[in-house]
Amino acid sequence: MIEKAPEENVQKLSTAGKLMLVITPGVKAGAVTGILIGPAVWFIALETKLSLVSFSCWLGWTLVLHIITVVALLLVLAGGFLSFRTWQIAGDKWPGESDSTEDRNRLLGLLGVGTAIFSFLVIVGQEIGNLILGPCQ
Repeated sequence: MIEKAPEENVQKLSTAGKLMLVITPGVKAGAVTGILIGPAVWFIALETKLSLVSFSCWLGWTLVLHIITVVALLLVLAGGFLSFRTWQIAGDKWPGESDSTEDRNRLLGLLGVGTAIFSFLVIVGQEIGNLILGPCQ
């Protein structure tokens, strides 16, 4: 079920004629992005809310903090979807123990989905504290 990349999109690297690597930019970039986007969005949302909390409480605009959370959750879901698609493109099976490109992409896709789920839960857990206690307390 893996579609072959067109020849112009494939970059071939060789080291002294002994090792030949074939890199398809789309799957590799999508897999790595899917893994990193969840923690990066969580960190950026946390720091943004921490820097705006005193200003928003002073003006009474606490809705801004909740909007940042919603945007962060949507971005984490997008990263999880990207990882899920990477896993599906590589063949929607569990990764095996071989060193094939398909198994690598399956593993990266599943790691990205797990990272997105964990990041989503962390962001929701932090927002529950804001809803119960209020950000200005």
